[in-house]
Order: sequence, then C-alpha cells, then structure tokens
Amino acid sequence: MISQQLPDLKMEESCDFPVLFVPSEELIDVACLLIFQKDMYFDMLACETAVDRQTHFEMVYHLTSTKFRHDLVLKVMVENRNEPKVASVAKLWKSAELFECEIFDLFGIWFSNHPNLRRLFMPDDWEGYPLRKDYDPNKVTIG
Repeated sequence: MISQQLPDLKMEESCDFPVLFVPSEELIDVACLLIFQKDMYFDMLACETAVDRQTHFEMVYHLTSTKFRHDLVLKVMVENRNEPKVASVAKLWKSAELFECEIFDLFGIWFSNHPNLRRLFMPDDWEGYPLRKDYDPNKVTIG
C-alpha cells in the first residue's frame, strides 16, 4: 500500500516495523500523505528521536494508526553535522513538540517551523550537545 503510493522511496521490512526512508526535503509531504490518506491514517507519533551516525544524523519517527492498528518507522538522513536542520512535524503531530525540544537540546538538531524550540534539560548557556558522539564531557565548565 505505502510502496504503491510512494514508489520512489526505499522501504525495508525489519523484525519490528516496516521502515520508510524519506529525503529530508520530502518529509512534510510524505507525513501529510501518511496522516491524511484514508487507508493509512497514521494519526499518532509514538516516538521521535535522533541517532548520531558520526558522519550524519538520522531522524527516526515511530508512527501508529490507531484506527487500523498498523505501525511504520520513518527515517530521515540529516547530513550537515555543523548545522543540522530538518522540518518540524509538530503541526502534524502535537507530540513532536516535546520530542523535538529534547532532540534539539541533546543533539543540536534545529527544527524549522517549530512553535517553541528550546532546551529542556541543559541550562540555556550549556555548550555542546551531550548525545553527540563527538561530545567531550571533560571540556564542560560548570559555574
């Protein structure tokens, strides 16, 4: 079904959920299709996180259709490690607001069009992003 609607995108089966790889510039269009296509209806973003792959970041979105009881994982590559940016999905799934603040705080990924992007755990003047693989906790000065 999804592969018929999005034939140009790579899809893989995994041991848990099917995984759809989405180019970052197509994220919002694909997300809208997944939500509003009546035979898909992925109305719940259960989890959104990031993975540091050292050469790039990978955004991971776990979607669920509460109506049809099916699941899907979206993966989006964010290539620019110096200024990582991806579109916010908070206007589509309200749960993304908090997930994206956490990812911003701990990985430094910027979410364009996020309604209130801010640090959650680290102080505003904290330098660095603790979940990046190149983060050096020995360089942190406190107080």
